[in-house]
Amino acid sequence: MMRPKYFSLFLVLIMILATFGTAFAQEPPFCGDLAEEDCALLQSSQAAMLGVSEYQSANTMVVSVAGLPGLPAEVTEVGLALNAAWSADETGLGAIAELASMPQSDVALATVEQPELLIDMAAGIDAAMTASMEMTPELAQMLTAQAGGVPVPDALTLDMVLLDGVFYIDLSPLASYGAYDGWVGMPLVDYLVAVKDSGYFEERAAQMDPATLAQTDPTTALTLAIQNALMDPKLYESALTVERADDVDMDGATAAVFVTTFDAATWLTSPEFAALMKSIVDSGAVSGADAAQLDQAMQMLPMFAPMLFQGLSVQEAKAIGVDSAYLYGTSFNLMWDMASLIQMAAMSGQLPEGLDPNAATAIQIRTEGMNSDFGNAQEITAPADAAMFTVEQMLGQAQ
Repeated sequence: MMRPKYFSLFLVLIMILATFGTAFAQEPPFCGDLAEEDCALLQSSQAAMLGVSEYQSANTMVVSVAGLPGLPAEVTEVGLALNAAWSADETGLGAIAELASMPQSDVALATVEQPELLIDMAAGIDAAMTASMEMTPELAQMLTAQAGGVPVPDALTLDMVLLDGVFYIDLSPLASYGAYDGWVGMPLVDYLVAVKDSGYFEERAAQMDPATLAQTDPTTALTLAIQNALMDPKLYESALTVERADDVDMDGATAAVFVTTFDAATWLTSPEFAALMKSIVDSGAVSGADAAQLDQAMQMLPMFAPMLFQGLSVQEAKAIGVDSAYLYGTSFNLMWDMASLIQMAAMSGQLPEGLDPNAATAIQIRTEGMNSDFGNAQEITAPADAAMFTVEQMLGQAQ
């Protein structure tokens, strides 16, 4: 069987392409107590975005950790960004729409059971992308030491193009690490077709089948089952609230802003969470003393959850065009000030070694996305003089 040498890399790329429809959310959004017309606008956004064939996007994510032991700086941050111009034909839009119609828990298996969806996305979506990463210098130094001295940069920017089924990437920023100094091109669609013809997808689908995993690897099967359960949006509805905030101007259009808030303490004391924990115990994943401790912890959660998660705030916002229903902007912010949790740990004598109870300790995850230029032709061109790989080289059969 052919060895898909670059398969993991291209799966990441395909997942990036899956964001073409923006906010790749399969299930209808939560409406809570919204007015009927507000709910209709919120729910119509996904269909509107899946029908857009050309637009631009700018997305960022920043993860910040402060005060935790083992980190190289008082505040450690990692930031990621992806700016892109997108253009899709009916083939690409159809593949995205089919994946979007599935429950989120089914998507991973569907991509190996139906590799045609991956191929159609690669063939039907063109994009010009700039991806960048930046981290705290001290973190880069620590990762360099852990990598045996292989330099890990604290900042990196890569330009990429996907055009007519060929993926191009400028490796010049990595030339000092031994990479090719310039653009390289890889026939992505032909590669995926060759991987499909090799039987690789069929083998992966068989390995991922829940019935097979239950026999060959019950631990992994249970883990996947729990992950799938956690992807069910109805699991969280009892802890969600949503409201419409003031309208804003986005790219010259009036946009309605919907803010959804998640209450972790409410969720952890909900019947849905209790049922999830019970299913884990009943599955046999934990037993004996562990099961007894879990049961005891569940009984104590209503008392301690409000204190434990007093400093946790989770909010998501969407800006949706009032007239077009286009998704102009998204943001997500998870902020956990762990002061209450640390105080409880100190009082109970369970404070982790190296953790200063007086230090400001917090975890924050922030994401932002902006979409614009809807429906306008995007200029996406192939780089000149790119060094081209062959399918055989990508499969690892040629040197």
